[in-house]
Amino acid sequence: MKKYFEAKRLRPHKTCALMMDLRGRSVRISKVKGGQPLKYAQGDKIEIRTDGYDIESTKEELQINYFDLPPVMRDNDMIILGDNG
Repeated sequence: MKKYFEAKRLRPHKTCALMMDLRGRSVRISKVKGGQPLKYAQGDKIEIRTDGYDIESTKEELQINYFDLPPVMRDNDMIILGDNG
């Protein structure tokens, strides 16, 4: 942002674009049954459910806190899983 404002200050008559990478929605999974970390390989199939965040997740079924996810998803949409690390 500093560079953007410096560029605008030095050239106020010029158009200056700004592109930002904003963090998207944080979707959390419920506690995992057994408390062990879940490990997946590319191509693994899992079911993402919104039945209730109080239901424990398993390797096969992840319960998430984003209850409005099903209406906004389409066939073949990609979901990227990460450990927020």
